[in-house]
Amino acid sequence: MTTTYGWLVLAFPLLGTLITGAGFKKLPGRSAGWIGTAAIGLAFLAALATLISLQGHTSDHRQFVSSLWNYASTVGIDAQMSILVDPLSVFMILVVTGISTTIHLYSVSYLDEDKGYARYFAYLNFFVFSMLLLVLAGNFLLLIVGWAFVGAASYLLISFWYRRTTATKAGIKAFVINVVGDVGLVLGTYFLFKHTGTLDFLKAFKAAPNVFTSGEGDVTAGCLLLLVGAFAKSAQIPLHTWLPDAMEGPTPVSALIHAATMVTAGVYLIARMHPFFELAPAAQDVGAIIGCATLVIAATIALAQTDIKRVIAYSTMSQIGYMIMGVSVGAYAAGMFHLMTHAFFKALLFMGAGSIIGAMAGEQSLDKMKGFKKAMPFTFACFVIGGLALSGIPPFSGFFSKDEILLVTGERGGWHWALYVLGYFGAFMTAIYTFRMIFRAFYGDPVQEAKELEGGHLHTLLSPSTPRPARSRTPTSASPGPTT
Repeated sequence: MTTTYGWLVLAFPLLGTLITGAGFKKLPGRSAGWIGTAAIGLAFLAALATLISLQGHTSDHRQFVSSLWNYASTVGIDAQMSILVDPLSVFMILVVTGISTTIHLYSVSYLDEDKGYARYFAYLNFFVFSMLLLVLAGNFLLLIVGWAFVGAASYLLISFWYRRTTATKAGIKAFVINVVGDVGLVLGTYFLFKHTGTLDFLKAFKAAPNVFTSGEGDVTAGCLLLLVGAFAKSAQIPLHTWLPDAMEGPTPVSALIHAATMVTAGVYLIARMHPFFELAPAAQDVGAIIGCATLVIAATIALAQTDIKRVIAYSTMSQIGYMIMGVSVGAYAAGMFHLMTHAFFKALLFMGAGSIIGAMAGEQSLDKMKGFKKAMPFTFACFVIGGLALSGIPPFSGFFSKDEILLVTGERGGWHWALYVLGYFGAFMTAIYTFRMIFRAFYGDPVQEAKELEGGHLHTLLSPSTPRPARSRTPTSASPGPTT
């Protein structure tokens, strides 16, 4: 029964994709939005049922594999269409479906006036299905398929307003960099499969200590190549440049990519492959160092940004750095805990930013925002709560998850103390750029848009769901407008 619920978690978003995709020209009004939202909501309920079912088993018997059919069984390859339901995958599907449901619900109204409304929800459902397939995969083959699907779905969503050259270029950049990560994932899988002789996760994990010695060349090479995939998907240095450009997509897409789905895939991958990484200490060290470098560098970049969505985007890059560092030093529970807390407060910040951008008629520059505190008190309260959690201020959630990562890092001793100190320095910068953003958007003399909103009128130069004009100097890039 436990795995049945797991299959339902995958089935609902796929069904939503097919319905909205096949009927995008015939579905009236907001029906595509409600169908897409209901599909993810049902997936969340199925994820809850999976959790409850899993709780009925002892902690030593909470790993269930279910296969629909054998995809290929020849020459030592045991590729099956199988899912693995265990505490890690259940944790991920709860976070993904829970956050995605709220973002879908937010999108129902946010994209209401866009002519690509049904197409948007078909893409969004497909994106969530791809991420769920990735985290429920029971073997390397299905993991690679889900990994590739997430990359394709991100391209579709980032390039959603495809008549804007900047949007299509951003989508292509994200796709190309993620393909680099896909290559790393596939090659890393080969190194591990060559010795374990199986694609099944549980069998491979069981065989790992018997076929590899600690620090052996092949397991280290395999884990380093897996890190390439993780760094590309989670926007870690030097494969991070696609993430800020991904802001060209609709704001709910930014929330979905940055909060609970795509960028967390790399963190999940390291946590899932921990039996291999523990046999490759050099790969663990590389992951910890790159994660720490990313969290500091991204925080310094966020300090200088004037685009409200880019500030939050670089913040995501920085926070993923904490998670990568955490799971790389062995703080698996702390890293995954920060993944969960970050998903909620980052989605809150992005949706709050979308509210402000709507009030500003599509304008995203902090230089042109001021004084929205009185006009948008609810959005202001959400921003402050999200900002406090992001900054790691007690008693908000971000404090507990981030502090636990740094505590375990310090306990490793030696050169890890440098990571510990830099982690706290990054947290200090996080508080600075977060409240810089809040003060610039909500305090000071109200701008014209804020005054109009205080008087009960929304500034309607552009509707909230209409893409803002591209800021490129080339004439071909400055052609905004909803797509058909």
